[in-house]
Amino acid sequence: MVILHTPDQLSERGRTLLTIGENQNALIVSAISVWEIAVKHSNGKLPLPLPVNEWFALAKTRPGITMNLIATFSPAKFLPAHS
Repeated sequence: MVILHTPDQLSERGRTLLTIGENQNALIVSAISVWEIAVKHSNGKLPLPLPVNEWFALAKTRPGITMNLIATFSPAKFLPAHS
């Protein structure tokens, strides 16, 4: 869970629900959500522990999370070159 956000910024209930969802393989992330994360990160509104492409590659491998994406989706396609 740590790679996807800063857990201490979530409520206890939020952390609990995310943990339960991960443990039940029940978290689904849409392509638009990944796009929003990439845009917010490029605007400096969402700090990530890694560059956005590395974060995305790592996030796709997390157990319990299903990325509901377009097959050729890459967040870098939608970001300025400096992100």
